[in-house]
Amino acid sequence: MAASLGISKSYLSEIESGKKNVTIDLLNQYSSHFHVPLSALFFFAEELDRSRPADRAQGAIALGALRLLNKIASGAGIEVEC
Repeated sequence: MAASLGISKSYLSEIESGKKNVTIDLLNQYSSHFHVPLSALFFFAEELDRSRPADRAQGAIALGALRLLNKIASGAGIEVEC
């Protein structure tokens, strides 16, 4: 994935672990690579309050979407960690 985005594996790891913030340019590359609207990526970026039923539902939907994206990526030969 890092090579596809033109970044190092360590930089991608730092983004995934929350040590670095992702740039809008990188998000645009990611959305183009996976043919996913940029707005869909922001759906996953929200902080959820697990005590609210609507937020729990959004979290469940987001997890399902991530699993689907992972299956699509693995079918395309792309290694992704969720």
